[in-house]
Amino acid sequence: MKKTMFIIAAMIFGIVYFDKYRFLLKKYEIDIIDVE
Repeated sequence: MKKTMFIIAAMIFGIVYFDKYRFLLKKYEIDIIDVE
C-alpha cells in the first residue's frame, strides 16, 4: 500500500515538474529568439 502511494505521488510530482520545466524551456527559447 505504501509503495503504491509513493509511486502515485512520484507520478504526480513528475507530471507537475515536467510541465513547469517545459514552460521554462519555452520561455528560454523565446528569450534566445528575441536576443537574435
